[in-house]
Amino acid sequence: MKTKLTIIAVLLTVANVHAQTENFKHFEVDASINFWTPSSLHMKATNSVTQVNVNNNYTSSGGINGYGTSVAPALNLTYYFKNNLGISLGVSPIIMDNKLHVVETDSTFSNYENEASIIIFTLGLSGRIPTSSPFSLNYGFGINFVPAYDLMMTLSTESSDPPDMEATGMAVGVYFNAGAKIKITNSIYFNTALAYSFIPVELEYTNGEHSAKINEKTNLGGLALQTGLSYSF
Repeated sequence: MKTKLTIIAVLLTVANVHAQTENFKHFEVDASINFWTPSSLHMKATNSVTQVNVNNNYTSSGGINGYGTSVAPALNLTYYFKNNLGISLGVSPIIMDNKLHVVETDSTFSNYENEASIIIFTLGLSGRIPTSSPFSLNYGFGINFVPAYDLMMTLSTESSDPPDMEATGMAVGVYFNAGAKIKITNSIYFNTALAYSFIPVELEYTNGEHSAKINEKTNLGGLALQTGLSYSF
């Protein structure tokens, strides 16, 4: 009797493993939106600036502060080489164009517009922790790579219109995320996660025609809430 029960238990275990193997899908595509917090570094500008006209017709100085866009799309592809562990490649383009608040201290700038183009590529590991059938936990970590960022400042007063100031360069950083997925169909999931990116960089805004420069050590990443859909195949 014990022998029969042992054989049955083994067969059930093999069948269960076989079923899990059949249901195992290697690829997963995540399409989501990142809602960045206001403290995210590339969304924030707090600077002091001085513009001097080459003909010495005016001098403007003042402080600038405010926040940029807080929403950016993201696309991520994961290949699971094990049931619960895979390698991920992602991209998140950030296009920003907004006017920020100007703190006037002298004959300062009354208008300030911040434009940015930042494309962040990610490469790292992703894991998933199954819980109940329709619900699972997931996490990820890896490196961020920004091949080229381009930030532009447009400053002006009622009586002057200095040339734009621009900061360009590349950057490398790290990211971490953790969240959950809820099954909608056998292949489609709703996903949400909390993510943090640290991409340290020293921005150098320069103006070729006037003697103006802003240097700022900052972070092109920050804290974000991700939400979207996942498709497994």
